[in-house]
Amino acid sequence: MNDTYRLSEENPMTSTCDVKPIGQAATGQSSAADVTIHAGSEISPVERRSRRLRKYERIAGVDLFRGILLLILGLGIGVLSVLELPSGDPIRQVFRYETARGLTNQVTGSAWRNAAGPGLVFARDFLLSGFLFAAGVSLTLWRWKRRQNKSESASHARAIINRVGILILLGVFLQSVGSEQTRLVLTSPLAQIGLATLIASCFLTISYRWGWVTVCILLIGHTVWFYTVPVPEYGSELKTPELETYQASHYLPPSYQQFAYQANIADYTDRLWLSWLPGQPDAKYRADGRVTWNFIPAAALMLTGVLVGRKLVRQDWQPLPLSLFLMLGGIGCIFCSLLFDATVAPAIERLMTISWVVLAAGYSLLLLGICVVLTESFGLKKLVQPLLVMGRHSLMAYSFLIFGSVWVSNEIIKHGQTAGSMMQLTPLPLTACLLQVFLPVVITMALCGLWERRHSGLT
Repeated sequence: MNDTYRLSEENPMTSTCDVKPIGQAATGQSSAADVTIHAGSEISPVERRSRRLRKYERIAGVDLFRGILLLILGLGIGVLSVLELPSGDPIRQVFRYETARGLTNQVTGSAWRNAAGPGLVFARDFLLSGFLFAAGVSLTLWRWKRRQNKSESASHARAIINRVGILILLGVFLQSVGSEQTRLVLTSPLAQIGLATLIASCFLTISYRWGWVTVCILLIGHTVWFYTVPVPEYGSELKTPELETYQASHYLPPSYQQFAYQANIADYTDRLWLSWLPGQPDAKYRADGRVTWNFIPAAALMLTGVLVGRKLVRQDWQPLPLSLFLMLGGIGCIFCSLLFDATVAPAIERLMTISWVVLAAGYSLLLLGICVVLTESFGLKKLVQPLLVMGRHSLMAYSFLIFGSVWVSNEIIKHGQTAGSMMQLTPLPLTACLLQVFLPVVITMALCGLWERRHSGLT
């Protein structure tokens, strides 16, 4: 068992308890260890559902899903490191103006309202939502694994509390890097995943039908809050020319002014309670408009992943029908999000509005379906093995990508250039650019591979 912060088992982003949905029971075969459920036997519904889950293995499709998200994150970090170079740098000039502009949108995300096009998202916008969905799926699989081991309920609660605490503390630590003091805000991805985990874990035992009802209540209640509570006038510190220019460039229709940038009730209440903390609110850090209250719709998205995870643990699902079910559900969610964006609330990722959550759920279902069919139906596990390894250790990979990948990559490039100059070799700008883009991901894959080999007894 991996023990990265002991979160290989307990982190919702990298659970070792993934349950393979297909196996001997799915093909009509049975092993000697299987228990036959005879008609008329007195078995409770919970025990009957548990006996459907006889074979526990990792679901490669879930690992690939997380690995793809980390790949997007790593490539975005590499591209951003190139775009931040001076305009006269030869490496920076590899990207022409139009290419640089398109890549900048992908790695920085929408300015406010989802602006990639109807039903389309930038890569950066989808990352947090994808991790929330994946954490929900892994939370369900983690619960089934612990039930198989007959862990006590008190042990479940302690594991959840430890998980939430580590995610929040790690999120605060990472978002405070480069700051003169601790940023006591909970808007970072890891902190939001931690808060959403705390809520979603309360509904792990809820029925399938009531689970979807809870998702609807969270999303509708969050939307009603924006429409029914008026926003008081902000102080003069926010009425700056920069803010007016920003709001003018990202205009919302009059019917959607309740969701305007830094002029909505979630942002106002967030600043109100943060003002009691030392050095808060951090105006520069909060300029992107994210709010702590995003954990409410984030919990709805994670709970969606929990409910989808229940489908994955059923052994009567074949890979291809399961993948089609997920992909069709994803397409349906994307179309529903377009309707909600036009009639209910704008799709704003930084506020996690209802239309955005439905859109993100659609993309997550679509990507998960593709991952399942690639790994289970087409048997491409060896081809995507580096992504699978990175997905199995996603918390470690995420932390390294955010915190140290660029520095390590720059050091490797620096020493490589020194060695090249000693051998009178001059790398082409294109080669140097590709190294700077791909090295963060390659180094992270190698680190995760070494960790897995070290802790699986292979070295």
